[in-house]
Amino acid sequence: MGSFCTTKSEFAIALGYDCDAGGSTDSRGSHAQIALGHNADAHGPDAVSIGRHNLSDAFYGSVYGTYLDNNVAGEYATLIGYGIPGSPHTKLTNTVVGAFKIGLNSDVPTFIMTAAVGGTGDLSNAGIGVVPVNRLDVNGGVTIGGPSWAGSTSAGDGELWLEKRLVIVQEDGSMYGPHELEVTGSAWCSGGVWATSDATYKKDITLSQLGLSEIRKIDVINYRFIKPSIHDDGRLFTGVLAQDLEEIIPTAVRTDTVIHKVIKSAPYTESVQINTGDPATSYTQVVYHPAVFDSSFSTRKSVKADEVMYVMVNAVKELAATNDTLRQSNARLQSETDSLRRKIDAVEMELLDVKIAVSEILTRMKLGADAGLEHIRLEQNQPNPFTDYTDIVYEIDASLQGDFYLDVSHVATSTMKVRIPAVAGSEQTEHIVTSGWERGAYIYCIRSTRGLVLCKSMMLN
Repeated sequence: MGSFCTTKSEFAIALGYDCDAGGSTDSRGSHAQIALGHNADAHGPDAVSIGRHNLSDAFYGSVYGTYLDNNVAGEYATLIGYGIPGSPHTKLTNTVVGAFKIGLNSDVPTFIMTAAVGGTGDLSNAGIGVVPVNRLDVNGGVTIGGPSWAGSTSAGDGELWLEKRLVIVQEDGSMYGPHELEVTGSAWCSGGVWATSDATYKKDITLSQLGLSEIRKIDVINYRFIKPSIHDDGRLFTGVLAQDLEEIIPTAVRTDTVIHKVIKSAPYTESVQINTGDPATSYTQVVYHPAVFDSSFSTRKSVKADEVMYVMVNAVKELAATNDTLRQSNARLQSETDSLRRKIDAVEMELLDVKIAVSEILTRMKLGADAGLEHIRLEQNQPNPFTDYTDIVYEIDASLQGDFYLDVSHVATSTMKVRIPAVAGSEQTEHIVTSGWERGAYIYCIRSTRGLVLCKSMMLN
């Protein structure tokens, strides 16, 4: 039907312009071909060619599109898309679908979802936009879930967008629960993990009363997992027991129903003889049998560590408040202590002055009324009280006989700190450095070898 269209076999249909159905030289026969379109040719047994400039020459092959040729793709292959003209049209830009075969941008589709290579059970690789070296290689971004939820934005190069959830489990009977992302084993992230905490997303907001009391109840333990092959090769961990933590901070623990899947039988392929009733058209087809799993269910408790961290924030606040109270109390006690110390120092200085006065009286009684004390001038040190240094001014009349010394002693310990020769005949100033000395009352004196003594007191703060 149409213009320049021909049928060359039984039950063949040709409709369009310059189309051809039938004429296969395949030993399995030539019949029931369908050719629809402009220059659409269907030659292989039961072949279908729909579109423009297409050739379906393979056994049970089909092509839908433009410039497609399934002779290269092989038997049972279905080609969909747009090719590049040639002889044959071997450069495909879209999809090849065959018996368990899917290929993208490939002349011959790769085997996926089946054990096809020699019946060994190994899965072949698949690539999208790239020659694959792994089970699946993708050059570009991947969006799973469709554009309706992604809005006008699409996944960029190297990005994977999921609408629902991602579960990564072990092959040896691992478990997984209801979370959007589950990993049996370890997960590593170089940029940190962020959780939604925007106030506009929350309601029923109240201040938590959990704090130091709860933190003090938590027992931190060291442990190893029972199945080290699943959980980081048997290394030692530090953490908590979820059952114990649940009694202390219930919101930090979640209980899930977990699915345990164990492979009952591995995937395999077998060759099945398809008998059409005619030995010439009967053929062998590879059938893929997926893996069979046994499933069981249990409960699993998980810990949300940041819930504990926020309780620790409250605990730190409590400790800070207690510390502030202790600081205030300590400051008050320090003030009271300083006041008492000043009073004690004043009393000690008064007693010291009395002692010095008594010493002068005893000196006069010992040496007589003309002992020579009136020929010695000893000034009060400055500054007084002092900290790191003080200056002592004295003058000894040149008429006095004997050798004179200036000494400084700590009253409480009777430790002499300074003893230096005193110079007679003119006013002298001694600069005394006192860094490292004990605080308290000190006594400084001008002494002579003939028993003359004149003293004063001073205070080191």
